[in-house]
Amino acid sequence: MVIDNNTCGNTFFNSLQKWKVGNIVRYILINNDDLKPLIGTKVYPLIAPENTQGDFVIYQREKYSKHWAKQGVYEDDCQVAVTIVSENYDNAVDLAEKVDNALVGRHTVDDSKIQIDLVDSTESFEDLKYIEVLLFSIK
Repeated sequence: MVIDNNTCGNTFFNSLQKWKVGNIVRYILINNDDLKPLIGTKVYPLIAPENTQGDFVIYQREKYSKHWAKQGVYEDDCQVAVTIVSENYDNAVDLAEKVDNALVGRHTVDDSKIQIDLVDSTESFEDLKYIEVLLFSIK
């Protein structure tokens, strides 16, 4: 999969726009060798299909903002929440660790580089499922 190089037309610094950042997150996760055998392609935007079985991941853009200078946008900044859902607590924590390892760091998207950092995490239990939520900053 090739991620479109969607750059800001009004910027001197040519910052990669983040409207499709969820696609980048999904691409990284479903192509990660540690996650593939555990969740396959069960990585969904916003909501999982009804009756999804086994462990799965949901992602959602939480924030998208632009930082401006006189020359235009110099940085696009966003946050994406990645939610891991499992019927087993140990599996949920293991998946959270693997998601964190897959996403954190520098990634190249076409000719642009993005930096992904973990900024927060929480966990909960709902509807007999263990939930791990990881919040990532993407610049």
